[in-house]
Amino acid sequence: MAMWLYDERGYGAAFFRFVAALPPRKRAIAGGALPNLVLRPVANVLPTSPHGQFVFAELQPDAAHSTTNSAAWNATATLTKAQVDTHLFVQFQ
Repeated sequence: MAMWLYDERGYGAAFFRFVAALPPRKRAIAGGALPNLVLRPVANVLPTSPHGQFVFAELQPDAAHSTTNSAAWNATATLTKAQVDTHLFVQFQ
C-alpha cells in the first residue's frame, strides 16, 4: 500500500493505492429489520431514466446479473456541463 498526503490552503486529502482491491461480498437481504419494511421484486417492466438537462444517460439490460424471474439494469451517466444541478433516476412503472 502506498499513501500520499495533500494539504493546500486549508484543504486536505489522502490518496491510497493498493496492489489489489476485492469488492465486498453481496449478502442476501432479509426483511424485518426495520418496522414496515417489505421486500418484493421490482415490477417486470422496461424502466425509464429521467435525468437532468446536462446529463447524457444510458440504461442497458445487465445480463450478467439478471435471472429468469428478475431483470437487472445498468444505468450510467455522463455530465455534459460543469457546475449545474444534476440528477439521474431509474423509474419502474
